Amino acid sequence: MSGFVIVTCVSFNIRPGIHYDRNVGEAAKPSIVAVYCMTIESIQYTKELPDRNFHQYIVNRMDSVGKKFKKEARQFCFYRGYAFLKDADNWKHIVQQKVVKANELTKDSLSWPLTKDDVEQMAVFEAQLGKHVLPHDNVAILNAFPLFLFYYFLTERFIPNDNLRLGGK
Repeated sequence: MSGFVIVTCVSFNIRPGIHYDRNVGEAAKPSIVAVYCMTIESIQYTKELPDRNFHQYIVNRMDSVGKKFKKEARQFCFYRGYAFLKDADNWKHIVQQKVVKANELTKDSLSWPLTKDDVEQMAVFEAQLGKHVLPHDNVAILNAFPLFLFYYFLTERFIPNDNLRLGGK
């Protein structure tokens, strides 16, 4: 896997640098490889950690960037500011939540992925496109940084323990 390409969720509009045409059909391949909310605020989109409803958060595609999303993320977040990111346990929860959410997108399983390939960039992109962008004009809120940490560092560091309850189960 090459480096992460962070693309705003709005980038499904055809504009310079984005070469995806919905009208071309199945043969069309996007030149972008992932869809994540570009702003750092998407990492704030959580309730108290561990957040049992993390997998349910979506946003209208056009509202996923800019001042409107920044304001919404700040208001939604259980924590004020970014101080909560100083805590290593909070980072572990965030990585777990985003990785499990990516796995739900790609494998329809609210669980830890069996392999890193299950949540690789193109799989996440295609799942976002097929499940959210094209049919509903929305996106599942993800942030690339937790997925980067999962992909490039020891997976064992982030594997959920028995105490993590996913999706309120």
